[in-house]
Amino acid sequence: MRGPKRSRFKQVVIDHLLQVKARLLLAVLCVFGFILTGLLAPWPLKIIFDHVLLDNPLPPALSFLGGMLQSGRVRSLVVISLAILVIALLRGFFSYAQLSIMSRTGYQMVYSLRRELFVHLQRLSLSFHNRARCGELLTKVTGDTNTLKDAFADSALAGTADLLTVIGMFGIMFALNWKLSFMVMAPFPVLLYALSYRYRKVKASAKRQRKTEGKITSQITEALTAVALVQAFGRERYEEERFDTESAQTLEDSIHTARTEAAAARTVEIISATGIWIVILFGSLQVLWGQMTPGDVLIFASYATSMYKPIRNLAKLSTRFSKATVSVERIAEILEIEPEIQDAPDAVEASNLKGEIIFDNVSFDYGDGKEVLKEVSFTISPGQRMALVGASGAGKSTIVSLLLRLYDPQEGCIAIDELNIKNYRRESLRREIAVVLQNSVLFGTTIRENIAYGKPDATQEEIGSDPFRRPAAANLHCTGHHPKRPHPDPGRADDGPRCRERIEGPRSPEPTHGWGNLPCGHS
Repeated sequence: MRGPKRSRFKQVVIDHLLQVKARLLLAVLCVFGFILTGLLAPWPLKIIFDHVLLDNPLPPALSFLGGMLQSGRVRSLVVISLAILVIALLRGFFSYAQLSIMSRTGYQMVYSLRRELFVHLQRLSLSFHNRARCGELLTKVTGDTNTLKDAFADSALAGTADLLTVIGMFGIMFALNWKLSFMVMAPFPVLLYALSYRYRKVKASAKRQRKTEGKITSQITEALTAVALVQAFGRERYEEERFDTESAQTLEDSIHTARTEAAAARTVEIISATGIWIVILFGSLQVLWGQMTPGDVLIFASYATSMYKPIRNLAKLSTRFSKATVSVERIAEILEIEPEIQDAPDAVEASNLKGEIIFDNVSFDYGDGKEVLKEVSFTISPGQRMALVGASGAGKSTIVSLLLRLYDPQEGCIAIDELNIKNYRRESLRREIAVVLQNSVLFGTTIRENIAYGKPDATQEEIGSDPFRRPAAANLHCTGHHPKRPHPDPGRADDGPRCRERIEGPRSPEPTHGWGNLPCGHS
């Protein structure tokens, strides 16, 4: 029996991790080296105090040091003190190697996620994009993926290393003195509660912040895109008030999150000081009673001091992971949406079409219940020219969108060469249709590339020796934009009284249909 279907988000992450599994294994080995050197760090001090300065006998576990101690105290002191430096160097090396590997892996994984998300958004149907806000999608593609990068690249194995370090320290302390170890653990329930409370609060706040940031990005995009309209109607103050309203909510959430983090950090510091006080007081008492050595107390004090650093790190990581969890949910939500317009399993390539178009009782609405087309029927013969004329909202653009299969009609059938267009592959069908849209759209690249956008492999002859002589570039020519330089204002073409031409570049390979969607003015 097959298990549940794996989500697209998990599939992208797992596929990437499988590609770098050797690198991940090396990073894990570096983590264990980092943990081991951290646990060994205080032991040279214990050996120096207990067995060099106080001349106590070596325990069985340290009997391999007997020969060196017999060679003299000065030599033993020099060698063992050098071990402190060696351990520090090894710890630094393992830390650097682990962070370097994980940062590289994290950046590559986030690149894969961002690419998958961008590609998936392009494949989603126009009905989805009509409902979604551009700024919200932009925040998910950039902001949420960056949050995942920070959590994975900087924190994934670091959090594991901190947790294993704490467990290892407790194991050694229990072996040395289980009673004192239990006393050190006494404040931990309070600490765990504080971390759990902080995680929940920050996650809820991060979810609100991400949603609000998406709204703010959408508002900025809308206002700057229509800045001429805003200025023409003198609505700058209104847009400023809208921006302030949304930003104020983000500000409050940010302040609340900062307060929660500060309170949790102070809690960790108080618990850390309590643990160290317990070690120093009760450890020293046991030394006076002959139940522990000064070196044992040094081990406990060092671990108690060092232990709370990874705990503080875990507290900080809980904030990152709570924010990353929100980002994962937001990205996975998009990746799980399937395009409403998909190819049929038996779809065929659209090629060598004659050009007969049939609309048979086609009815369509945009999901709001308001019919745009109702039982529309007409036939266009191959080579025939037809003009659809009507008021705004009559459905002229909708007919073009249906023919391109940007939408599917609720009722009726659209056929080309007597075959339902649902039986053609969408990409091949759209290659057969040339379109001139109402508004000129320019990408942030050269004019030549904008002209050849529909056919990237267009020859120089198809583009023309002088792109300024093509209708495609006429509205750019009057503003002095150079054909080989990126347009300074991507997404918009200047439209003045002498610059009314629309972009019309070469199509691939030879379109069998041509559609012009032009606005009609009344004088």
